[in-house]
Amino acid sequence: MNAFAMGMWMGFLVAAPIGPVGIVVLRRTLAMGWRAGVASGAGVALADLCLAMAAAEGVRVTAGYSRVIGVVGGLVLLWMAWGSWHRGEQKPVPERGSGDALRNGATIFVLAITNPMAILTFATLMTSVHCLRPELFAAGMAAGSLLWWLILSAGAQMLTKVLAERSVMINRVSGVVLAGFGVWAIVSVMR
Repeated sequence: MNAFAMGMWMGFLVAAPIGPVGIVVLRRTLAMGWRAGVASGAGVALADLCLAMAAAEGVRVTAGYSRVIGVVGGLVLLWMAWGSWHRGEQKPVPERGSGDALRNGATIFVLAITNPMAILTFATLMTSVHCLRPELFAAGMAAGSLLWWLILSAGAQMLTKVLAERSVMINRVSGVVLAGFGVWAIVSVMR
């Protein structure tokens, strides 16, 4: 299998588990519509591309900064958890224009790029599949990630009305989960 196709498959699989980034993308899709979810997913895919390219060049580039990156990522997650917990009931909204797309993509990019485990995951995947063309593998991983976020955002948009009725509970649960990920990110790099 060529490097791009293998990278795309791996990128899809790495993006699929719902973690803190997935929760944020889902919340944005429910609150602001499909375009906001796709813009956020594109921000994640861009971060995945950057991290995969860094992994292709070698983990040594960021290894010295893993503690700082982990603490910043954890603090961002705690800030998002606080906002999620205090968010009120969300009503389904009509699809907005793409005016917020850059902001949605940029903010989620910052969250995704501060995940210290992502670069290690990408480096491990590249080594384990004996990739001879790491740049194509990295591009494929970003494409697979973007495919996942398109599917997730479309699915969430279809369920918007059902999920909006339970928005306060969803916001509180996602706030607790985000806070847990934030604390874990900080504690794990401080050991």
